[in-house]
Amino acid sequence: MERVISWSSKKQDSVAKSTAEAEYIAASLAADQAVWFRKLMNDLKQPQIHPTELFCDNLSAVAIVKNPILHGRTKHIKIKYHSIREMVNEGEVQVLHCDSDDQIADIFTKGLHKFRFETLRDKLGMSSISVKEE
Repeated sequence: MERVISWSSKKQDSVAKSTAEAEYIAASLAADQAVWFRKLMNDLKQPQIHPTELFCDNLSAVAIVKNPILHGRTKHIKIKYHSIREMVNEGEVQVLHCDSDDQIADIFTKGLHKFRFETLRDKLGMSSISVKEE
């Protein structure tokens, strides 16, 4: 199975009041990217049959995506970020929980102990190159 990964780091446009809100906003931006990729693939005559899977390691953010009843806690979030709910309802995106231990992106975003770094590096299919001084 082929996989496409898009990764970027940038300062968010808004200030989040919680980690759940920050993750929800990040998931919404990732969903925008996923839908753009889906449209590109469709233009290239490679339509995507199944929803694009987005993995999020914050259970609260996943709950906000799946449960619009949480409106009281999320009404301060800008409307543009709630578009992720429409993408889920239309079957373009599926938001799934990913345990923090399985979050491979941590290698790009956090300072890690050697064992954790090597484990994630191996999951990416990368190897270590030994450099000998002459």
